[in-house]
Amino acid sequence: MLPLAASAHYGTLAGTFMMLDFPLHNRAVAGPSVVYCESLTGALHLDRPAEIAAYERVWSSLDGFALDERESRQPISKTIGDVYLTRAQWRKSTRSGDNNGACVEVADNLPGFVAVRYNKDPAGPALAFSPTA
Repeated sequence: MLPLAASAHYGTLAGTFMMLDFPLHNRAVAGPSVVYCESLTGALHLDRPAEIAAYERVWSSLDGFALDERESRQPISKTIGDVYLTRAQWRKSTRSGDNNGACVEVADNLPGFVAVRYNKDPAGPALAFSPTA
């Protein structure tokens, strides 16, 4: 995941691409590397050494800017939570008593987790739990 601080990295001009390397397996010589680029109307397979080198430089630079796995988890989890919480169907928890209208709300219609929030602050934070928790 690239942080916003990477801004308009020249790698974004390259578009989406995959670098394909072919290991030896049962061959005496490994197959040549290929860069695969998709676009709206077709795809390219680039195999010239200069083309491969250009995409290797882009990849190396992007890798240098990218967040590590641990740093990527929080913003990805937040985005997933934000997307799913817009679909949440909130109800009063069966564990909430009569507290002058204050209660815990639960959304258990979400795939893979159960969300919990305070009903007096519906735009505030929500906690996500495993359905088995």
